[in-house]
Amino acid sequence: MKQDRKQLPLNGSGNATDIAKGAQYCIDNPGIISLSLGCVELHPLSSTELGIKFMSEHSSSSPVRPATKIMHQPQIQSTAANLIDSAPLSIEEKFNIAEGEIPYQEFVKTTFATTSNVDLHQICITMDQLHAIYGFLAEYIEYLNEVEFLFELTSTSSPLTSITTQQLKVEKEIGDLCYYAYMLHNLTTPGTVKLCEVQTASKLDAQKNLELAADLFKKAVWYKHEVNLKGTGYLLLSVVKYLCTVHNKPIEYFILQNKEKLQKRYPSGKFSSQDAAEKKDNNS
Repeated sequence: MKQDRKQLPLNGSGNATDIAKGAQYCIDNPGIISLSLGCVELHPLSSTELGIKFMSEHSSSSPVRPATKIMHQPQIQSTAANLIDSAPLSIEEKFNIAEGEIPYQEFVKTTFATTSNVDLHQICITMDQLHAIYGFLAEYIEYLNEVEFLFELTSTSSPLTSITTQQLKVEKEIGDLCYYAYMLHNLTTPGTVKLCEVQTASKLDAQKNLELAADLFKKAVWYKHEVNLKGTGYLLLSVVKYLCTVHNKPIEYFILQNKEKLQKRYPSGKFSSQDAAEKKDNNS
């Protein structure tokens, strides 16, 4: 019966994936492995006929050495495994191997610092601080979105009324940023906010200060690092002051605008879930 044969490049004429497949074939189909200058030639044999013969292709008349049973199946498996290990893996293959060890979803569960690690008293303080930082980050994203839309309007020669309306929306977002920065200051730093002491951040420093405030909070509460949150409100206000320079208006302008808006929303001067839902200030 004619034996099936498979040839796989070995000397650079093929890629490592082909070699790896050939190595795996050795494991699945024990047989004679003929090594030549140009390829690995696989001859499936029965387990009792297992052996290796070496072929030379220096010339067409080169003699072929007879098969010699010098290698047992476990040794062939080891050789094949080495070939597979040496072959470069794709990102998908590496990911699948890593997922087989421990799924990333489970890894996140076991390494994430949860609120269960924080005592109840700390949780009450934490939630208010989290509200302030989360609120600032959310408003900052809204601000970026509104600015992007304003840019589109101005670059497409839209009606002046549309541009003016969008400009007001941008300004209100800056006012909301002032609100959450003051809230964080009240929760972390004793004393009155002194705007004259708040430095105006550069564009690069504004991004760094925003990142730093959020990172300090995370490390102090969940990672239990010795971190002083005092002054984090000033970090956020430095970001707001940078935006004020971009829009060429003082921070006091945006604070007054925000206060006027919220006085309409909360007529009693205190927070109310109903008032917050109704938004009597309308276009806020």
